[in-house]
Amino acid sequence: MAATLEERERSKRRWRIVAGWSAGWLLLVATVGWLLIDARGRVLNDAAQSQTTKDWQDWKLAVERGEASLGPVARRPLKSDEPPAIVLMRDYFPAVAIGCGVFLSLTYLFFAIAVTGMFASRGRGANRASS
Repeated sequence: MAATLEERERSKRRWRIVAGWSAGWLLLVATVGWLLIDARGRVLNDAAQSQTTKDWQDWKLAVERGEASLGPVARRPLKSDEPPAIVLMRDYFPAVAIGCGVFLSLTYLFFAIAVTGMFASRGRGANRASS
């Protein structure tokens, strides 16, 4: 059987909606990816300057001696000689990027489904009222 004109129009409309949401997702993922890479570059450039690492080591020594005011909670000895941001962005950047991408995509998918469903149900209600 040949598809009716109404079914073809509905199919074209559905394709446009999916294409629009897909383009938005690609733009969002590209923007967040670029921002992550930029943040990584800034953190690693700060690491190249010895002041950041020196400040971390000074703070670490103050904690070990008990000079830093940390409140009533006792801290475990710090193991790293480098600030956590440097270790995170240098050694664990792929995990950070994948985690951001997965969380971002799931949130975007939920938002896209909710908004599309909201507008689709609003259109159906208007059609029913006019019948």
